[in-house]
Amino acid sequence: MTGPENMPELRLSDLLRGLAEAGSVMDCSVSSIAIDSRQVQAGGLFLACSGSDHHGMDCLHQALGNGVGAVAYEPDASWDEQRVQAIPYDLTIPVVAVKRLSVCASEIAGRFYQHPSRHMSITGITGTNGKTSSALFLAQAMGERARCGVVGTLGNGFPDDLKPGTHTTPDPVGLQYILNDLRQEGAGHVAMEVSSHALEQGRVEAIHFDVAVFTNLSRDHLD
Repeated sequence: MTGPENMPELRLSDLLRGLAEAGSVMDCSVSSIAIDSRQVQAGGLFLACSGSDHHGMDCLHQALGNGVGAVAYEPDASWDEQRVQAIPYDLTIPVVAVKRLSVCASEIAGRFYQHPSRHMSITGITGTNGKTSSALFLAQAMGERARCGVVGTLGNGFPDDLKPGTHTTPDPVGLQYILNDLRQEGAGHVAMEVSSHALEQGRVEAIHFDVAVFTNLSRDHLD
């Protein structure tokens, strides 16, 4: 993900302030941010989170090949500090441990994009059924004057110009990027589908919601 336009230089220390252990950050400038090693850009920050199937650090070689400028990783049983220090690469970039990075990623990305959700009215819609219809109905009802964007299953953008997405609720970095993009395009409101997975995985942890809508709960989510 690229950096916001017309912004002062972003520093790693600012993005990780209060999230990483004091004194552990070797500072540098950050030009972009990514949670997927394939999307890492030269001089960017790679958030290597611990996932259910693999750890982001398993793809460090790919991030390095893309010219990553700094790495924040989530320490766990498979990737502890000892293993990171034993990496057989000549690492000349900051590699910083951030506890619960999977949850903190939303805040870090929010800082990078200047917390766009704080500058728009955000309606989050969750529930087993009806999220997509509710989000589109709300955006369409507001009309052109309100300029309401949509984030959800059918895509992201404005109702008449939705760009395809891969998830109902994007990953925490992608979500902040999309909200920033909508803000840049003049959106004053956003109707967002919030899946149960997004809530459980902390994808919306740093999103400032003004309104929360709960549609229903059916057997698909009784667990």
